[in-house]
Amino acid sequence: MGEILKFNPNRQTGGENGQPESELIMPDADRVDFFTKFLSDGSAGKLMSLDASTSSSRQSREIVTSYTFDELFDWLEKSSENDWKIRPAFYQAVFEELKSRLDHILKKFHLENKKE
Repeated sequence: MGEILKFNPNRQTGGENGQPESELIMPDADRVDFFTKFLSDGSAGKLMSLDASTSSSRQSREIVTSYTFDELFDWLEKSSENDWKIRPAFYQAVFEELKSRLDHILKKFHLENKKE
């Protein structure tokens, strides 16, 4: 069974002995708003449904896990529909990684506020 690691959403490297750091840092509110609009206006669903090979998806996911929040947002914000059509696996991996990190932060925030 695999080991579950906590991560620093700004970078997956740099912890002690090569282990990821556990500090969670929330990205800029404007960028979170951009992501929320991307989800709600239907763009995400349309672009996430583009065909991508399993091997390309896996490789892209491995690459983007090392990106910072800012790098992920930059890729998403600067992309066009044509970019997604050319490299669907990469942009889908960017989106999924960003969504995963934001979900993780929001869950942690909710749990911490529940304790208070």
